Amino acid sequence: MTALAAVGAASLEWGGNHQFLIPCPAGGEPDPQWSRVVDLYDELLASNPSPVVALNRAIALAMADGVEAGIAAAEEIADSLRDYLPLATTLGELSLRAGDRVRAAEHFARALELPSTTPEKRFLLRKLEQCRAGS
Repeated sequence: MTALAAVGAASLEWGGNHQFLIPCPAGGEPDPQWSRVVDLYDELLASNPSPVVALNRAIALAMADGVEAGIAAAEEIADSLRDYLPLATTLGELSLRAGDRVRAAEHFARALELPSTTPEKRFLLRKLEQCRAGS
């Protein structure tokens, strides 16, 4: 029995490139027990190694074990995803949650250099302003 079947997880694919695993108990509503989500990403990485999946795992790890663990995991794969907007955004958000506004601002500024949509740029500018304002 796979970890997916064991926890009754839903596996979602978004645009063919992003995979998300969300545990769903009997009621059918997602139940973000983050350590279980990390375990599911570990299983996915074992069968389908991908830096994008590893980034998603890093986010789940931040939720399970704290932002510093998530930052460390994301930084391990940073070379593979250096021009990937979600990496810069994730590192910015995790750094902000860790209280490191300077580092967060650096990541959000980097994200603004990458291709993105107008709404994404507006979001990133707001995050950058948040870092610089200290609020």
